[in-house]
Amino acid sequence: MTTQILSAMGAPLGKPEDMIGADEWNKSGYFESKEAVELNLQLMLGVGIDTNIWMDPPVRPVKRLASFVTSPKWRYFLPCSDKDITQRAEKISKPLQSFSQRNAGVFVKDPRFAVTHKAWTEHGHVEGIILSFRNPNSVARSIQKRDLIPRFISLKTWYKYNAEFLRNLKSDTPLLLVDYDQFFDENSHGYITQLAQSLANVTGQKRVTKFAKEAINISERHHLGSTAHLPKKIQNAYNALKECSAAGPVWTDAEHLCNRLDEVI
Repeated sequence: MTTQILSAMGAPLGKPEDMIGADEWNKSGYFESKEAVELNLQLMLGVGIDTNIWMDPPVRPVKRLASFVTSPKWRYFLPCSDKDITQRAEKISKPLQSFSQRNAGVFVKDPRFAVTHKAWTEHGHVEGIILSFRNPNSVARSIQKRDLIPRFISLKTWYKYNAEFLRNLKSDTPLLLVDYDQFFDENSHGYITQLAQSLANVTGQKRVTKFAKEAINISERHHLGSTAHLPKKIQNAYNALKECSAAGPVWTDAEHLCNRLDEVI
């Protein structure tokens, strides 16, 4: 939904036909480039892996679970070392470079960038990073319902992605932190206006808030989560993200976030 809002504000996302289509879980679409997702999956799981299970997954939960077990998707939750990603990036260096060149100035969304973005900075060109974060319990409940993955595994994955993101983030990288839950706050209009201004600063386009407001679909916010019963390290990481984003969605360098999360991760 965050990417949909950015798109409504004028952020170029690439050709619509190149995006993963909508389904029962995201009726407005995923706003994810099929090519970027495929490259990221090869970086995380191995070059030559069949990525069709991600592009067109079964709708029914039981069938999704079965496909998870019988396909390479279960490897998604195994540790993925920097060494593995580095070696795989060398093998697909040309596709990474080609995608990067063809999408200069384009906003590309994929949660897997949290783990793979170091490879992209070495083999392509990353102009800046927008990190949209959400309450860990909400994320865990969403994954549990969609893929029947136990909550404790989903929480570990939330932590892993944020920890990997920090570990490989350069402190001088232009960074924009977006707190997803702020879109549903009573001051959401002010938050969207501030986000629109930050986006206009890099796209050169006039601030657009009307269409962004319309892109917020409360019916697609399936899970509300408190911070109760979170493991301490996950709670601390989430608190650090909230703290570093307290000034609103404004561009800054990543140094403060790196220093703050380094204390808790």
